Amino acid sequence: MVYNDNDHELTRELYTFQQRIGFGQRELSIIEQYKHIFIDRKDELAEIFFDYFYNLPETRLLLENDHVQKNIRTIWATWIENMFIKKFDEEFLYKHWNSGIRHVQIKVDHRFIMLGYSKLRQLLQDIISMNVPEYNQFQLSLCIDKMIDFCLLIETHAFLNRTTQCDIEVINGIAHQIRNPLTIIGGNILRLIKTSDIDSHNYQSYSRMLSEIKRMDAMVTDVAEYSDMFRKPPRISNVLLKDLLNEALTNITNTSTPQIMKVRQKLEYMHSNPVKAGLVSNPVDWPFSSARWYLAGRPVGVESTPAV
Repeated sequence: MVYNDNDHELTRELYTFQQRIGFGQRELSIIEQYKHIFIDRKDELAEIFFDYFYNLPETRLLLENDHVQKNIRTIWATWIENMFIKKFDEEFLYKHWNSGIRHVQIKVDHRFIMLGYSKLRQLLQDIISMNVPEYNQFQLSLCIDKMIDFCLLIETHAFLNRTTQCDIEVINGIAHQIRNPLTIIGGNILRLIKTSDIDSHNYQSYSRMLSEIKRMDAMVTDVAEYSDMFRKPPRISNVLLKDLLNEALTNITNTSTPQIMKVRQKLEYMHSNPVKAGLVSNPVDWPFSSARWYLAGRPVGVESTPAV
């Protein structure tokens, strides 16, 4: 099997989870000693699996298909066997992860995947209790638990990866479909504005419409940027809080949406009133002006002097 860089990156990530679970060579060596008691019963386990899920109304519909009935037992038997003979090498991890992707594609409820692993855990523990000397049962049971946990983690990783990717594709598709007509409508409104008298009612209406178009386009841009955040796995990096706050303040200061611009215009108008009235020459010199706080960081109001 030929692997690309993304495949190797995936297996490295899965091996990291394997280490964190504590499922390593020691556990594989212990399982190796008793693998025959599980492999010899692979067909029996597959049949139990089929009967169990066939009797569940939610999963029976998938198993009633003639093609599925013909092959699913063999697939499950091979899957169980590979757990014990492949020793979780790169090929096994990749195939197991792709089986999780396939489960998403055929819309298998992930809760039933978890139910399947729970059932398999019970069956393997029953085999241990009946076929392994009592003094080795506890140790082998712990290793089997870690193996099942790791397999379930691979399935869950594939489930989250694919469903998140699907969500992102849907979001980007919607954003693209909205942005195109917005651009066309905005261009037509802009042409109407240019041909209208600035004092006319139409000019004011077109301007409001163009303002809403720009607001909606900004929302679409935000959605697209939000979805892009999840295209790559997160990377941990050190960031100074001071730099982060300064960047946020800079973004807020440079924001030029119509709402922010109106607030600035009103503040500037209010701050200039004392100057227009001849009370002071600079807005920050008027003790009751909020300009003292916004522009100079000085307190607003007259400081009272305590009586002696």
